[in-house]
Order: sequence, then C-alpha cells, then structure tokens
Amino acid sequence: MRAVLAMAIALALVGSAHAQSAAKKTITAKTTSAAKQKLLTLNPDVTKPNTFSWAPDLSPTGPVVIVVSLNEQRMHVYRNGVRIAVSTVSSGIAGRDTPSGSYEILQKKTMHHSNLYSNAPMPFMQRLTWDGIALHAGYNPGHAASHGCVRMPKAFSEKLYGITKIGTRVIITDDLTASVENLIHPGDQAPIDAITGVPVPEADAGTWPVAAKKKPVDEVASKTKDPAAPVATASDNVNAPARANPAETPSQAETPAELKPAIPKAEDPALTPQPAPPSPAAESPENPQKPASAPPASTAETTVQPS
Repeated sequence: MRAVLAMAIALALVGSAHAQSAAKKTITAKTTSAAKQKLLTLNPDVTKPNTFSWAPDLSPTGPVVIVVSLNEQRMHVYRNGVRIAVSTVSSGIAGRDTPSGSYEILQKKTMHHSNLYSNAPMPFMQRLTWDGIALHAGYNPGHAASHGCVRMPKAFSEKLYGITKIGTRVIITDDLTASVENLIHPGDQAPIDAITGVPVPEADAGTWPVAAKKKPVDEVASKTKDPAAPVATASDNVNAPARANPAETPSQAETPAELKPAIPKAEDPALTPQPAPPSPAAESPENPQKPASAPPASTAETTVQPS
C-alpha cells in the first residue's frame, strides 16, 4: 500500500515538473517572439528627447550609412540601403554649429574625454574630424545644445557603436546645404550610397512627424469661461490704471480708485462753509420773540385720543 502511495506521489511530482517546464518554455517563446518582432518594427516618428527606435533585423547585414538631419535634430541609420534605426540627437548651438557635410568615422573609443572642454566624458565616441567634431553619448534635450558634436541617447550610442567601423560614412545635412528633400527628411530608403557617398535622388523622402498643435490661448479661455458670466469691457472700470505687466503688484501711485481711502466731495456739508447764524434780535413789544417750538413727539410715544 505504501509503495503504491509513494509511486502516485512520484508520478504527481513528475507531472507537475513537466507542466512547469512547459509553461516556462511557452513564456520564453512568447518573450523571444516579442523581442524578435520588436527588432523588426521601426517607429520612424521618434521625436521625444532622448528616445530612439532600433530594429536591426530589418536588414541584418550590409554596409552602414548614417544621416544626421540638423533640421529634424534626428539621426537615421541605414544598413544595406534600409533604415534600421531613428534617434533624436542634439547638435551644436548657434555660434558652435555642427558643420554639415560628408564625413567618415576616423576613430572610435568606448570612453573618451574631451581635450577642449574641461575633460568632459564622451562615451562611445566616434570621431568625424580631428578638430573636435564627433558622435557620442550625451545630454539630449531635444534641441541644439552641444559645442558642435552630435549627442545621442546613451543606450542608442552603444548600439550604434556596435555596428559601425572606421570608414563608416556619416552625412550631416541641413536645408541650407542639402538640395534634395530626402536628405533633409530621410525616409525608409537610404538617400546616400554607403560605399560611394553619392546621393540617391530616387529614394523616397520621409515626412516630419507633426506634433499636436496647441490650441490658442484665446480659444482655450473662451471655452473655459462661464457663458453666463458678464463680459468685462474697458468701460467697466475707468479708474483702473493700465499696467505694462498685469501680474505686478500695483504701486501706490497706480492703486485703483476703489482701493484708495474715500475723500469727501466738495458738496459734503461737513466741508462746505456755512454762513454764520444771525445774532438774536433784542426782544421788544413790537417784535416779541416766539418761544421755540417743541420737538415733535417720538413715534414711540402713545397718542392720547380725545374722549
């Protein structure tokens, strides 16, 4: 009996182990499938600062060419003529503009420190010129903010570093130097030949993702205002002085009339000079003085009616 019970328990444990193993394999397969699908799906509308889309399995092999659009503040990476990545970047500020042109990667270092700007760290540095222009990881606020280099999100710069080599072609474009639309707004096909560096005019141009437009302030105010509330006009408060900045606290000189202490007007009897009362005339038989009339009885007193 005990032997039968022990065998039943053993079989139950074996069945449970098999079930757990099968569940783990299913989860792993789903995760792997999702990861592979992600590597095959590219979001070309990346615009949020410090974000990117990476889909290397769209084109696993072939020569790489990089196109940096200064107008978009984005980088497009192509392998074998197919776009496999898009990332936001931050180029040089006004006065230290990132120069447009055709470059090749001259040097690669996983960690470099600037010899021009206070030994600043430049992870995954890929040098384009010997006078200080490079691709590297760095602060990426979504607009031009560097001293001339092209900054990228750190995770993206590490991935990019892994697929480039010395001699990889990098094209930096803007609307002042590029005469072809597909160089200003690159699309799914490479606008530059990765080997020769010759433009490919037949490659379709991309479109710049249009962010949702903000509603005008007047429109928002008109929608949030209570329609039953009276509309104030300039004539509603003629005493309120105009101020250049309404948010400022009014000074004493520009305090509205309703906040100033009330000043009695000239017609106030307290301020109007009154004529002196005439001196009482001497009583005489011809002009007897009438006694002063008694004040009227208070309304609170009871009037006695004649019987």
